[in-house]
Amino acid sequence: MVMTPSQTTSTGYGHDTAQVSPRRATEWSPETDNLKFNYPCSEERPRNTNNLGEPVHFTAKTQQDEQCYLEQDAFSDSCIDAFSDYAVESDEQGLTCWDFDIHAALEIRAKRDLNGYASSDASTAVSRSARRRRGRRAAKAKAKGSEVIAESPPNDQLLVSEEMKGELTQHLEAGGDMMHRAVSKLTGSVLRMSLEPFGCRVVQSALSVASMAEKDALVAELRGHVSLLTSSPHGNFVIQKVIELLPVISTSFVAEELATSVTEMAQHRFGCRVLSRLIEHHLSGETANPSANDLIDKLLLDVDQLIRHNFARHVLELILEHGTKPHKQAIASAIQGNIFYYAKNRCASYVLEKAITFCSTPDCIAIASGLMTDPERFLMLAMHECGMHVVKAVIESRTELAQRARELLLAEAARVQSSKYGKRVLEEM
Repeated sequence: MVMTPSQTTSTGYGHDTAQVSPRRATEWSPETDNLKFNYPCSEERPRNTNNLGEPVHFTAKTQQDEQCYLEQDAFSDSCIDAFSDYAVESDEQGLTCWDFDIHAALEIRAKRDLNGYASSDASTAVSRSARRRRGRRAAKAKAKGSEVIAESPPNDQLLVSEEMKGELTQHLEAGGDMMHRAVSKLTGSVLRMSLEPFGCRVVQSALSVASMAEKDALVAELRGHVSLLTSSPHGNFVIQKVIELLPVISTSFVAEELATSVTEMAQHRFGCRVLSRLIEHHLSGETANPSANDLIDKLLLDVDQLIRHNFARHVLELILEHGTKPHKQAIASAIQGNIFYYAKNRCASYVLEKAITFCSTPDCIAIASGLMTDPERFLMLAMHECGMHVVKAVIESRTELAQRARELLLAEAARVQSSKYGKRVLEEM
């Protein structure tokens, strides 16, 4: 049974895990974080394989060369796209055989670039899959290095130790006067405790059991500090709990304070979590928050950038599930502008798949039509590791184009089946 985004599994304070994107996993996704973010996937794409899915074995020397390459390129000014056919010159120097002529390889590359084409057959220094793999690692390292993360205080300066956390949590769970006394002890220190590893759990416990008046008093100490808390590995869970437990009227300040940096927060490993909770609780239903709606309107001005980002794509997926019709239309329009590129992009293909599922029928037909305007490229998508999921979404869509897609694939079944990805598409039709 496929879990829907509304089905959650509680894993502790601040760790309610929404089951989304039930297919493949990216190189890095928030669920691999040690804080257990909200998007586990069931199928991990193979590493250390070539284009045919065959294992690639590295020697000790080539592993050392690859590590040197990664260390030098992690903070490079250029970021290699996950599906680019190109690589930097230093690419030719990593993972090479001991008797490989590097000068000849560089000469081949120079001639290739001069002729204006990119062919994976032209370079024999390293396989195309290895270049992609290193490119993704370098991009991930660069993105991680550019993040602003609020560090927690040193252990010797913590306001709440692990032992104190256990004691306060017991008092809060006891209820009655003991609970109220424990909540009163937090007054004046809520912000500092929210930024600590043990203190943030005490604050979350207090928000779960306190009266509404006590909750408002605790949250009042967080106003004006939403950006700081959102960029904290501990404070972001407190903000998520505030959004989940308090009424919209009491938490609209969260969306208002994030408005000035919403694009950056969507691409932040912790910020995307807070935006996800806002979308789930403030963007749909009778309690829709105008501040959250304006926040998403501003965010979607940069949808072309966000759709290819490993964190921001989770936010866009939730907008497609919980957002308003104009929000979904904005994403659908952006997709149609570069549809085949997005269908092959590791991150954007998730968003495209969700768009086919959750957008209105006219938008869904427009996306499917854009994919099928070129039958040859549509067939190539079916044989691509990311594009195959988009093709499956078209086949499973409730549109008249679904049958046309099936007929096209069956007519070229022998060709499609020659790829392991195309074979899976045919088997699941």
